[in-house]
Amino acid sequence: MNVTTAQNQATIARLNLLQQLNLDPAANPDFQIEVPNLPDPDEENALTLNTNDVYQGAATRQPEIKAADLRVLSAGRTIDLARGAYYPRLVLAGSVFSGFSSARTVSQVGGDSTARRTTFFVQNPSTPGAPLTPLNVVTYHRNVTSLPQGYWDQLNQNLGQQVQFALSVPILNGLQVRTNVQRTIIAAEQAQLQAEQARLTLRQSIEQAYADARAAQLQY
Repeated sequence: MNVTTAQNQATIARLNLLQQLNLDPAANPDFQIEVPNLPDPDEENALTLNTNDVYQGAATRQPEIKAADLRVLSAGRTIDLARGAYYPRLVLAGSVFSGFSSARTVSQVGGDSTARRTTFFVQNPSTPGAPLTPLNVVTYHRNVTSLPQGYWDQLNQNLGQQVQFALSVPILNGLQVRTNVQRTIIAAEQAQLQAEQARLTLRQSIEQAYADARAAQLQY
């Protein structure tokens, strides 16, 4: 009975390990657990380890410490940004724009001219009762065709440019800026305390692990 229970526990433990490794048990039937060849505790003198050296090496590799240091750096930059609101701001903006309309056309003159003759009858005003004399007037009209204007031609003709300067001088918002600066300073101090706490927690973990290893070695 004890053998069966132990085998079931081993099977469940193996299944849990495969699930933790995100491996399909059916696709890995030959999965084996490699047992490392470790020396006996009495052959490894843990008391020779320097906890400070271990801490210094771990502090440069632990993601928690790196993240805390980056938060401190970010908080310092936030203070600089908040203090920048004390000073006037000069804004330079520029824009380039154009337009296009599918209804826009251009006139094109081409082909033969069209002649139109108009006859007027005039009378010599210096000779009363004189007969009317016909006067022929011929006008010529060129053929004009409306064509849609091209896309690039319209963009070139409608091209516009604009440059804008704006100066903002903080006068009445000094109290608000001062409050924001104080808030960012407090946030930076909190980030610094969190970084120190992360280092303290890491050091305590290393020292506790060293103490546990020492106690286990003495009891072996």
